[in-house]
Amino acid sequence: MAEDESVTQNNSRDLFLQLFEIVVSKGKKELKNIATDSRRRLDLRSLQRDRIRMYEKLGREVECLIAAGEIEHPGLIRGVDRIRQLERQLENLKKTSKTSPSEQEEG
Repeated sequence: MAEDESVTQNNSRDLFLQLFEIVVSKGKKELKNIATDSRRRLDLRSLQRDRIRMYEKLGREVECLIAAGEIEHPGLIRGVDRIRQLERQLENLKKTSKTSPSEQEEG
């Protein structure tokens, strides 16, 4: 009987160890997949931010070229006029908006 219990315990322990190895192996694979996916998402966001910055830089350059009279294009001029209008609206809104107590402490 004692021998049967020892064999059963060894089989149970071996089964547990095999199961544990499977769980650890799958966990490592999943962590690797998550890390790879996270890196791709980070790269994607970084590239999207860079593209937005380039568009902003291009827009500022076009605005300067139009202001200097170096380029004339009706669509670009309308776009620059719209940006200037938005800037004026932003400034007016900043002037007329009430500041919160935390903003008053900072200023």
